[in-house]
Amino acid sequence: MVFYEPGVTPHGMAKDPFKSTVVPRPIGWISSLNKDGNSSNLAPYSQFMHATFDPPYIMFAANLKEDGSSKDNVVNIQRTQEFCWSLATYDLREEMNKSSTEVPYGEDEFELAGLEKQYGNIVKCPMVKRSPVKFECKFHSTFRLPGNSPTASVDIVIGRVVGIHIDESVITDGQIDIKKTEPVARCGGPNYAVVRETFKMVTPKAPVAENGVKASAEPKNQ
Repeated sequence: MVFYEPGVTPHGMAKDPFKSTVVPRPIGWISSLNKDGNSSNLAPYSQFMHATFDPPYIMFAANLKEDGSSKDNVVNIQRTQEFCWSLATYDLREEMNKSSTEVPYGEDEFELAGLEKQYGNIVKCPMVKRSPVKFECKFHSTFRLPGNSPTASVDIVIGRVVGIHIDESVITDGQIDIKKTEPVARCGGPNYAVVRETFKMVTPKAPVAENGVKASAEPKNQ
């Protein structure tokens, strides 16, 4: 069994294994409007998740630049108070990867990746038109988590989902069909996964006694 203390003792592996253990990680394909009001920023973040559901919130963590400043998306979001999320699918994997290219501020990653824009019904920034599921979000807050270096520090951005777009072609029996969306996820380094299969498990309920008090699932030893 390998044991190490991060930043204290060596792990003895070729690369830091931490990012390869918290997997698979959903991808936050986040877009925002640049300062000129015409060009847009689009980038994938693998440190992403939903925070709660009623009302729905999502959050993503963007590592700082080498000079300690915030990433362009974060700057845009804090200025405009809005952003969008587009589902990264297997069909869009190459475009998603191209949009991760670091380019000077003002260059449009939609154009770089050859992606058509779809503008929101509520927010002004664009989404990836070909993506089957998209969120329009209003900015809620940012929390900076310090790291041991500028690029290890992150801005954690939280946004409220105010609009959801779902392509009817990925709906089966009233639910989003994973086999049709084929979402991709990050698995550490250059490795990704695609979700095509799922299985069901129902959360078990504790036994309830006649008086309404939860009973032990197994009798205690007398």
